[in-house]
Amino acid sequence: MRKNWWLYLVVVVLCVVGLIASGCAKPAPEEEKDGLPITPEEEEEEKWVPLVAGMKEGEEDLYFNWQCGITSRDVPGSQYYRFWAEEIEKRSKGRMKLTIQWGGTLGRRPELPFLAGAGVFELCQYSTLYFHRETPIDVILNMPFFSSWTDDWERKEVWRQIHELCTLPTLHPIAQKDVGTMNLRNLFQFTQYAPYMFYTRKGKVLDEMSDWEGMLMRAPGYLASWARAMGAIPVSSAQVPNAYEAFLKGMLDITLVPPASIMTMDLPEVMEGILWWGTNRGQFPTAVNLDAWERLPQYLKDLNQDLFDGDMIDFDIDANWEDFANIKAFINESGVTYFELKPGEQEKIEAAALASYVEWEEHCTAIGRYAEWKEYFEYCIALRNQWSKDLGESVEWDIYLP
Repeated sequence: MRKNWWLYLVVVVLCVVGLIASGCAKPAPEEEKDGLPITPEEEEEEKWVPLVAGMKEGEEDLYFNWQCGITSRDVPGSQYYRFWAEEIEKRSKGRMKLTIQWGGTLGRRPELPFLAGAGVFELCQYSTLYFHRETPIDVILNMPFFSSWTDDWERKEVWRQIHELCTLPTLHPIAQKDVGTMNLRNLFQFTQYAPYMFYTRKGKVLDEMSDWEGMLMRAPGYLASWARAMGAIPVSSAQVPNAYEAFLKGMLDITLVPPASIMTMDLPEVMEGILWWGTNRGQFPTAVNLDAWERLPQYLKDLNQDLFDGDMIDFDIDANWEDFANIKAFINESGVTYFELKPGEQEKIEAAALASYVEWEEHCTAIGRYAEWKEYFEYCIALRNQWSKDLGESVEWDIYLP
């Protein structure tokens, strides 16, 4: 018996090894939940489900609280921004929050794009008139002759066309290239649908072009050459919120501001009258810091874009439509004079506007951007002609003359 103990030991070892091997070959026990095997139904419930369409797993814990600097006060027309802020927070289920800071709270008008570009805050509204050195190609829509269109402001389709005419060029790659020098990206164009108007201080009238002679006129950027062409003295430093004080002290004779300003600034107290003429659209792009935009998950970018392309346009047109009716009623009740240009005077003023155009073209040529200027201008002209055609106008625009 003793002679065979090695044989017994070998048998025992082989049996143990066999048992271990057979145990390893068995499938692992099912994952358990609360001590019990997980059923197929429970396993399906455990799968991750996106909280917002387009959200990827891991993004549900990302939250973005952006600040947006607006130069104006919370005035008629500004509900566009409130709608955007409310909708994007609702549609993102709180993942994105926009806080609108009104009236230059985050910085003065000439500073906002640079502050946003530097990342002090994420979003800003700006006017290309004040940044023509940084955005020289995008100045064209502020040219007086370019935007002196129909007087028919009683047709809502006119407002939609103006929205397209202002928004699409702002999003053009050439315009984006310009604003990119400030580390910004244009998101959308807030359009002031009501025509800009010339307001004059007490004792100053504007019935014909000779009336402009020697007037102190608020004319920032390239509008300065237009003012000079009409015999006026351009004042580029005068800001819109200072119009009341400037009129009161005789520092300004004419100012060009949106119609809503007459309601919010009490201008009838210090002004003589209005020249109701659509010389200029309120071109106020809203831009975002490029780095902040790139950090945004794609589904939030898509949510914003869907808003810009869809509901925001209809909301903006309807809201501005109602605002404009209120503004007109207020103006009519204020007792200010409506100046009526004598026959042929509007054509003279538009012709004088070519001075701005020529100066601007020469500047773009001097900085080596003539080819881009021509491409962008032709694009704008094509949109302008399509707008005229859609409205049944006979006006045709070419590359050089209005």
